[in-house]
Amino acid sequence: MQNPLRNSGYTIFYENIALFPEIARFRRFAPLWAKKLHDDTEELQQSVKAVNTALAKTRGIDHGETVLECPRWVVKKKYPEIYAKEWLEYESCLHKYGETLCLSEQILKLPHQGNYSTKNLSNFEPSLFQEGRFGPTREPEVLYKDPSPHTDTCSWRRIPQDDIVTSILIDRSPWIEKHIFARMRRPWSPKRPSGAASTQTHIQHHTIRGIMDTMTCVLASMLLVGVLFALQGTSPGTLRTAIVGIFGTVFALSVKAVAGHPSRGEVYAATAAFYAVASVNNGESCRQ
Repeated sequence: MQNPLRNSGYTIFYENIALFPEIARFRRFAPLWAKKLHDDTEELQQSVKAVNTALAKTRGIDHGETVLECPRWVVKKKYPEIYAKEWLEYESCLHKYGETLCLSEQILKLPHQGNYSTKNLSNFEPSLFQEGRFGPTREPEVLYKDPSPHTDTCSWRRIPQDDIVTSILIDRSPWIEKHIFARMRRPWSPKRPSGAASTQTHIQHHTIRGIMDTMTCVLASMLLVGVLFALQGTSPGTLRTAIVGIFGTVFALSVKAVAGHPSRGEVYAATAAFYAVASVNNGESCRQ
């Protein structure tokens, strides 16, 4: 019996990867890369030993008898047979080791797949999993459903780690897309032929970040204007100071919630600037 997943061609899945590279998940094979590096190391050491042995037999007086001591041009000119065999083999092994080392380093630096993208992969329609296997590769599904750091897997791209509010919006983006944006697009969307496959749609990450950037600007302005208006309508000095403290605390929490990943120093600096403006206004109002 043929696997219906194989027959589908995964067209929708791969078209979505073109739009959302973070949904793609791949094996790193880190143990195999480590094993290959050790094998290349052994071959390189053997080739260096072969060159040193060949040079030692020449008993050269005007040059060294090891790879590090003997210039290549000397070997190439005086001992072409050593150069053509042992020396070129040594250089080939050295290049192979370096290429393996650099390539494996780049692969291991590829980002882990984020939890949000893993959830989208697991819930993809039509389903990519059947009988405990991942359809495209027939590997155990746990390699593609479990958290990426636990399965030695990676992705081409990872959605940046955003602030708390943006992360919540990203997690809720399928619901927002389905119940809000999809309905807004419906009157202008071209009619799809009956039976045609549809590409899954999700809110682009840059769209969510753009919304949050706008909201951050509005929120920062509203907090400062709000404390100024509150101070204008308050007369007791103790109450005015309490209002400044409440708004300042809300501002500090909002910096942490919507301003990305500010350091503690940046939070202190932004909060101090907020208090400075509010305190100046509070002092002037008290003198009046």
